[in-house]
Amino acid sequence: MNSQTLLLEGSVNDRVEWCQHSCGHVEILDIVVSSERGKGRGRRLIEGVLNKIPQLPLRCTLVYAITRSSNTVAHQFYEACGFRIVGRLHYFYRDGDENQFESALMYGRDV
Repeated sequence: MNSQTLLLEGSVNDRVEWCQHSCGHVEILDIVVSSERGKGRGRRLIEGVLNKIPQLPLRCTLVYAITRSSNTVAHQFYEACGFRIVGRLHYFYRDGDENQFESALMYGRDV
């Protein structure tokens, strides 16, 4: 799995890191948007990844992202971009103390 980084045109800070798995699915690994949220930068980054899918070596039918259950900003963002919850990953994140865990939500979008 080799990740790729896509920078938003005209920006050095706004970026999305993503990869295509051997099954063909594309995973959004990380998305970073500068402090001015709500300007459509994140959506343009997602669209940039979606536009690259036809050029990928493997056929892709699903794009997905995994986020903490508590990250409501990310939930709203992915839902606004047409993603839906496709799974819950229990005990996915370990927080500091080895006995502290948080679940994750997997968001997916058919392509």
